[in-house]
Amino acid sequence: MSYKLEHRKEKQRLAQAKYRERNREKINAQARERYAADPAKHIRMVQESRERHYDRFITYCRKYEADNRVARRVKTKRYLDNNPHKRTEFDLKKKIAKEQASVTWANEELIAKVYRLRDRLNKLAGYVKYHVDHEIPLRGKKVSGLHVENNLRIMLAKDNLSKNNRYEVTI
Repeated sequence: MSYKLEHRKEKQRLAQAKYRERNREKINAQARERYAADPAKHIRMVQESRERHYDRFITYCRKYEADNRVARRVKTKRYLDNNPHKRTEFDLKKKIAKEQASVTWANEELIAKVYRLRDRLNKLAGYVKYHVDHEIPLRGKKVSGLHVENNLRIMLAKDNLSKNNRYEVTI
């Protein structure tokens, strides 16, 4: 792409961002009207837009999460306190995924050893500092791993929580 075209697109993007900032309420009102008129169509449009601009969407989500970490935690805790069935549902899904990912040939003693080591490290730290992570997630979107000793690793809790169900290729 030529420099002029790139420069023009960047100026256009900045102008659009300024317009959205100045007219946020108007834009939100229009979106609410579109949703009220045809919810299924509106949801489909939003999903298609996210798919088209996936990189931008993920960048925005990560920035929002970093900027609003405490507020999101409080909001999530309040939601789960008001909806205990959701916590139970989440825990059950996690348990089922682990059972489905377990295989008969897994070395249960080595798996237990990893969890015991994690417990000792947390006891030394005095708080939950380490998690046992499935390197290839049990419920990943693109790839799902197994609950076996070779797929387990001990990592810092904050890193594991930020990883979620993503599979990160390490070289």
